[in-house]
Amino acid sequence: MVDNRNTTARNSSGGLGRRRFFALAAGGAAAAAGTLIPASAAQAHGDLTSYPGIWGQRTTDWNTSQLKSYKYRPAFHDQLNGWLRFWFETTEYFEKPIRVGLTAAHDDNMGTAHEQGRAIDLAGLTVTQSSGGTVSVFQANYSVWKDLTGSVLAQFRRNYWATSASLHYHFRSVRTYPMGGRYRDSLHVDNLLSGSNTPAFNSSDKSQIFHVQASCRYIWGKGTTIDGMWNTESRRHAHEVLERIGKGGYIGDSKSHWQAFNRATLRKGYSTEEY
Repeated sequence: MVDNRNTTARNSSGGLGRRRFFALAAGGAAAAAGTLIPASAAQAHGDLTSYPGIWGQRTTDWNTSQLKSYKYRPAFHDQLNGWLRFWFETTEYFEKPIRVGLTAAHDDNMGTAHEQGRAIDLAGLTVTQSSGGTVSVFQANYSVWKDLTGSVLAQFRRNYWATSASLHYHFRSVRTYPMGGRYRDSLHVDNLLSGSNTPAFNSSDKSQIFHVQASCRYIWGKGTTIDGMWNTESRRHAHEVLERIGKGGYIGDSKSHWQAFNRATLRKGYSTEEY
């Protein structure tokens, strides 16, 4: 069940700030070109390629913390490259190397998207600080932080939904913890619905609705109910966010409205810009 009790409290400066951000969050070589993996009978949807990372940043098996290569359809991997670059450049003040923690990519036993090498389950992101140390800035496992309190809980939420926004900017299918099941442990993304295109908002898509509602509540400080139902309140609060960032209109008006909402949510969630 989603916690609808608490919204993000804003401090006098309008955000938590970078030093505070790293304080709360605390606690490689560029990847080579991929290796072609011939398709087996179980992979009859096309050849898969093994890559040691995404956008030149190494992937790890989140369960073992070991570096690991994963198999993808090359076109999907290209989209992931674009996503991670967008995440890095839009948040602005993180440094490389980045470690991208996954719990799954290609898997013949996990459903169509994973079978086709067109899905990942994202578990965490670790970045480098200017001091040279590393810090985890995204933790997908809801059970790890759901019982925390105060500013620490608020920061985990902000980072979670800001990262969700970066993925929703690029992909139609993004499954987050309000959807239950294994999505409480990792954030699932695939391109089965949007293909090679960037998506627009669809008011019948429960995953997008959950994302908008949670972003409005935990990042933008609205009292939005998180229930996966597109209603007058959700529409109004998303509109108020678009007004605040200077875009105006409604989130379903066009693809650019959806992208503007998600880009601003990413920046505000990571305290890059307060608007």
